Amino acid sequence: MLLQKQNIIFGVINKEKTSGGNIDILIRSGNDKVIKIENKIDADEQENQLLRYHNFHKDGCLIYLTLFGKKSKHHKELVAKNIAYKQVSYNIHITEWLEKCIHKSATVPIVRESIVQYLNLVKKITNQNINQKMSEEIAKKVTQNKGYFEAYKTIRKSENEIYLEVVRNHLIPFFKKFVEENNLEVKNLSESLIEKREQYVGFFFTNEILKFYGIKLSVQFGKSKNKDMFYGLSFINENPEETPIYLAIEEEVTKVMDKPKPRNGWWLCHTFWQEYNNWQDVSTLYKMVYGNFQKDFSSKLNKILDTTYSVIENIEKQ
Repeated sequence: MLLQKQNIIFGVINKEKTSGGNIDILIRSGNDKVIKIENKIDADEQENQLLRYHNFHKDGCLIYLTLFGKKSKHHKELVAKNIAYKQVSYNIHITEWLEKCIHKSATVPIVRESIVQYLNLVKKITNQNINQKMSEEIAKKVTQNKGYFEAYKTIRKSENEIYLEVVRNHLIPFFKKFVEENNLEVKNLSESLIEKREQYVGFFFTNEILKFYGIKLSVQFGKSKNKDMFYGLSFINENPEETPIYLAIEEEVTKVMDKPKPRNGWWLCHTFWQEYNNWQDVSTLYKMVYGNFQKDFSSKLNKILDTTYSVIENIEKQ
């Protein structure tokens, strides 16, 4: 079998959403056997997506490839229509396949090293690495010894204190420095990160230019305890009147954001930051102190600010 092409387009999606669209990977053999693969890592599944792929070539094998082999959100409807698909995962199936490929390519160093790099990437996005194996060994040691278990309980009780230590001595000073460097002021910082930590609580940056246009540079959390972080440009007042400048800012700013979400009543443009999704998590806190959080945060939000200022300046000149 040969990999024919990626992103195979098989027509405009019809009104009933039963045909059309494009397939991420199509594999076709010489005797017209077909494998259709829908590759979902973090994007949402489209309406009737697997149904349309099935209808494209009903005798073909349909594969739903995700990080952990989850079911389609339309699984019940597909079963009712007697449409079979295989759930394939990166963390098990692709990992095992790549490991076999590495073994088979032992005599071809360039190919082998390329596969090794890809395997490392797959393990990273599916949280498979040496640390996981170490954690399993530590868990066995802790649960097999009463003294170790009591020590572990004591450490767990300190997790909130560790979070507060990181926030007070690393994050808040960094955000204040960010404010000074970018001619901004910050609001709700302590309330968001220390005092309340409730769902949809967040902090934001503003100045006279942003205020004039009814927007602010915001960071918010979709869940309590500072989980599900997202950021972008939000409105000062909900559902403001539509203006050409909002359309222009949205169009340009979304170009510099990773996977921006559609506008809603409160947000002109925003996106989630998966790497720092959970600010209570010890691994996340570690990266905030010893990783690239500060550099990445400044880069992402400065792109938004610079693009916004550029759009405003261009419109004011007209």
